[in-house]
Amino acid sequence: MAPKPKILVVEDDTAALRQLEATLKTMGATPKCFASSKKAAELLNKEKFDGAFLDWDTPELSGEQLTKLIRHSKSNAKIPIAMITEHTDTRSIAQGFQMGVTFFLSKPIGQKELGRLLNASRGAMLEERRRYLRVPLSVPVHCLWADKKITAKTIDVSAGGLLLALGNPPAAGTEVTVDFALAGLPPFNLKAEVVRASGSQCALKFARLTAEQRDALKSFAERHLARMPGGA
Repeated sequence: MAPKPKILVVEDDTAALRQLEATLKTMGATPKCFASSKKAAELLNKEKFDGAFLDWDTPELSGEQLTKLIRHSKSNAKIPIAMITEHTDTRSIAQGFQMGVTFFLSKPIGQKELGRLLNASRGAMLEERRRYLRVPLSVPVHCLWADKKITAKTIDVSAGGLLLALGNPPAAGTEVTVDFALAGLPPFNLKAEVVRASGSQCALKFARLTAEQRDALKSFAERHLARMPGGA
């Protein structure tokens, strides 16, 4: 069984919000619902979502403004966004796509239409989970930069990088060569860039992955993704 997608839902009409919540739950999703777009916006850099359903005409922050915030957030910039709207003119729809909207849903929303949209989004949601998933894991990593060679330990591993426990880490922007091994996969020798360094932690983003390396890291993430709540 595939993991249940976690969906951000923003709709200021309480009845419509509850209907969306019930329908998404019936279809196997885990909706997190807000009538307040401002409260929803506060979570964009705190929680990871797999997709978003936004009402275009919410007060406080409009669906357009919320879309821009999502596309500039650290954790949710690439999730599929469905815009719920009564605006069906070509200009509004073109404007929405330009902002980063993935799909449009016209009000009133039918259950069949919502089901088709959710099914169409599942592939993108799974890929985003796989990309973002952090696997808590402690393995040794040999790090080389400038004239330094240090062995660190991973705190977590993702398909895109590593979080290391490393005293006196290199500054952000430094290129580091890392050697490490993950269970069931060939050893890795990769170039990475320091994207964040603070205290005794260092976040690395992999650079110049080969297709084989990318597939191997995705395979590793998939195995752990299947063990998540709601997974196989």
